[in-house]
Formats: sequence, structure tokens, C-alpha cells
Amino acid sequence: MKTEIIKEFDIDKIKEEKDATLVLGLFDGIHKGHQFLIKEALKNKDNVIILSLLKSFKNNEDVLLSLEDKEEILSSFNIKKLILLDNSLYFKNMTYLDFILKILKIINPKNIYVGNDYTFGKNGLGNVSILKKYFKVFTPNFYLVNNEKVSSTKIKEYIRNGEVEKANYMLNRHYFYKGTVIKGLQNGSKFLFPTINISLLTNYVLLKNGVYQTQITIDGVIYDSITNIGVHPTIDKLSSPSIETFVLNFNKEVYEKNIKLEFIKFIREEKKFSSLEQLKQQILQDISNCGLKF
Repeated sequence: MKTEIIKEFDIDKIKEEKDATLVLGLFDGIHKGHQFLIKEALKNKDNVIILSLLKSFKNNEDVLLSLEDKEEILSSFNIKKLILLDNSLYFKNMTYLDFILKILKIINPKNIYVGNDYTFGKNGLGNVSILKKYFKVFTPNFYLVNNEKVSSTKIKEYIRNGEVEKANYMLNRHYFYKGTVIKGLQNGSKFLFPTINISLLTNYVLLKNGVYQTQITIDGVIYDSITNIGVHPTIDKLSSPSIETFVLNFNKEVYEKNIKLEFIKFIREEKKFSSLEQLKQQILQDISNCGLKF
């Protein structure tokens, strides 16, 4: 089933859907909890719609996913319709009752699936208890071992601390960046290994400085790689962090190409080496420690 994607408030497109199951949420990370909610809604149901009122991307808040990432992942669940409404002033100032009457009642779903902490309307005054007064509502919630709830806040904390394996576990996928290859100082090509420098396509949550095992997708092909996030203090120390990736067994011109960089695990802290030879040996050791062939 090809998912219909609606990204503007159009009353003719947001209309009553016969026997629809509606899933509500911000889905800012589409983590295990979000995935569980969507899959529960999909059980034995064909007409499933996801409605997400997006946070504004204009406030420079770090995000786990860009709008395009969110579209791609949510559409992969084989839902009928995906409604992504930008959090404009119109929606930001809409009361919870207006949200119910002007949006939810128009769709008129048979069922609503939502997390039990979901809020909506101006100042977040609407909640699940209010929804249940108007609709048949289900609140399946997913928990990890020890009754720990998956949250985007916790995932962001793990990422900022470099604990990418813990973040990946909660995301049920590799945390990734999408970006464009740009020209760097080209010191890797001159002295050590040729690396590619990456400019991010959105304001993703940044991992702490360090060296990571990664996989990079270029022109649809996945390559093993090692990525350094930091100021490379051994050679021409930078004033702000950069993202440099050494792609194993790859030697092609890729400037201005769009790539996807997936983080598998943290290898080590970034540090200053006493010589270029020492840095080179450390990179070879990093590759070996990851079980990669070069």
C-alpha cells in the first residue's frame, strides 16, 4: 500500500474516513515505544491513519529525525494515510476542544491509539482522559526491562553522552545523520587516510566528540566506515567540531553527494597524538578492534 502523505491543513484532504483507526503522537524519534503503538493499531486493521502535529523546526532545537526522515520511516509501516501538520501559530493557539472539533471529529475515527501521556491543544491542556469522552481510545504502552519507559529525552541524553549503543537499542535502529559531502582540509589524504567531511542536512542531536564505528550509504551502497567527531587536535586543530568519515575500501569522488551515516558503537575518545605515525597506527587499531577488514 502506498501511503498518502498530507503536509498542509486542507479540510478536503482531512475528511471523514470510514472505519478509520487514528494514531496520534509527536513521533519525534519513532523509537520502540512509537513503533509498538503503531503496530498495535495495525493489527487486523487496514484503514490506519497517523496524525502528527510537528514541532516547529525554526527554533533550532536539536532533533532525532528531520521531517523527511519522519515521512520515510512512518510511511514504511504500510499505513493508508500520514498527516503531518506543522506547528504553526494556527495550531499552536488552537484549544484542545477546537482540535477535537475541527480536526479529530472531521476525520471521525472508529478508534484512536495514543500513548497515555499524550497531550494536545494550547498549552497541552488536552489529554487522554478528555479524548476518551469523545472517542474509543486505546493506550498500549511499551516498556523495557525493569519497567523502564522508552523516551526521546532519554535517547537524546544517550546520544549526547556518546552512548550510541544504548540509544540504538531504544530506537530499534542505528542512530543516523543525513548530510552532504563537503571539502575539508584534506589532511587525511595528505598524511594518513582519505576521509570525507559531512555537512548535516538538519540540526540533528550531536554525538559527543570521539571516534565511532559507522556505516555510510553512498549512491545506495552501504560501506563500513570509521567516523571522527571533533576538532582533530593532532593536525590543524579546529575551533568547532567537524564530522570526518574514513570509508573502508572506497576511493571515489563524492563531493556534494548526499549520504546517510549510521552510528554503530563508540570506539574511543578523541585525543592528541605525539606524531602522525602514532595516529595512523591508532586508526588501524580502531579498524581491527571493530572486526573490519581494510
